[in-house]
Amino acid sequence: MGILEEAVNEQAYLKAGIFGTAGSGKTTTASHLAIAMAHKLSNGKPVAFFETEAGSDFLIERFKVEGIKLLRKKSHALSDLLEVAKEAEKTCSVLIVDSISHVWSEVMEAKLRAVNRAREMKARKEGWKFYPVEKLEFQHYADIKREWAKWTAAFLNTSMHIIVCGRAGNVWEYETNEETGKKELQKGASKMKAEGEFGYEPSLLIEMERVQKGNTPGAGWTHRAHILKDRTDTINGKAFNFERPKTGYKKGDWSITFKPFEPVFSSLNIGGVQKTYDATRTSEDLFPGDDGEGRVSKHAQIKTITIEEIDGALDALFPGTAAAAKQTRALIGEVVFGVRSRTAFEKTIPLERLQIGLKVIRELEAAIKGGREFVDPEEMKGFLLKAAENQAKADFEGEKPVEDDLPESFTATQETLIAN
Repeated sequence: MGILEEAVNEQAYLKAGIFGTAGSGKTTTASHLAIAMAHKLSNGKPVAFFETEAGSDFLIERFKVEGIKLLRKKSHALSDLLEVAKEAEKTCSVLIVDSISHVWSEVMEAKLRAVNRAREMKARKEGWKFYPVEKLEFQHYADIKREWAKWTAAFLNTSMHIIVCGRAGNVWEYETNEETGKKELQKGASKMKAEGEFGYEPSLLIEMERVQKGNTPGAGWTHRAHILKDRTDTINGKAFNFERPKTGYKKGDWSITFKPFEPVFSSLNIGGVQKTYDATRTSEDLFPGDDGEGRVSKHAQIKTITIEEIDGALDALFPGTAAAAKQTRALIGEVVFGVRSRTAFEKTIPLERLQIGLKVIRELEAAIKGGREFVDPEEMKGFLLKAAENQAKADFEGEKPVEDDLPESFTATQETLIAN
């Protein structure tokens, strides 16, 4: 079998996303699920918390009650998040990121600062007035997305449960007003505030909602989890309510949150290998050029250079526009490449044959510079055919070239050349 292999379940760890408005229960739900996984799936290993807000400060006691060590890093920097993920994979059961929205905002702000710093330095150097860029432009996002892709790869392939929390953002869409017939901007579904594609990456995506209990002041509210996506398809499309406890957190309260999600964990290949995709395979070999051009562009570039080298060598040997020089160059073109037309020479001769032909012309150049004189065209033709035969054989590692690899003028006199 080639690149294909028999499919096995390679999703050994939960990759979840939780988003919602303020107070909807994102952090609480994430922490309870993390405690559950640490207890039930990871033999009480620590939980890592990448903190952009103050949420983890209010969870410390819960983790202490459960006997789970909580390790934390407070930062907004993407570089720190990547380092935390790398470190946590070695020692922790779960990584909570709260909130990824701050990390995405910080990356864009960092890029804007870098752009303006570069513009200011250029302005000083060239003596013009510096005007800062107020917001990122289209061309800046390629660099940001390239860096963000490192986090996406870590999120998907790291051998560790990861729960990413984010703030809710609205999706705005144009809809046609039935009365006026005009398109109007309308607020549609909500999504996680982060890099545009990241919301599609979690295998379990949860939108949290805070639901008021009636209209009586002080009646409180319920945290409701809407399952927007569940790749295990065990709880997909369902919604679960979690009542806020009337008293403080008690040991084992995490189980109330964990129970509805238990079918998802049962579908994971716990203890197996985590591989969402093969990160070692890339398409970089499609762009082998020094400046990143593709194979087709690189091939065309090499062909153009080879033709220029051939023209340069012939012009150096037989310069000018005199009839004799033109006839000699035409003879060489016909013998070595099998064509008379310049268009056919440029458009139809493969690069490999052009490269062999250049080597033949180099041999002719060396012979003439070494003092050899050709008394008539037939002597030069014989020299060229012999040189072409030798070069073709060398390029085919000693094997005799097939007829399709040589112009007719090579094969037509092959027996004579071998005899000589």
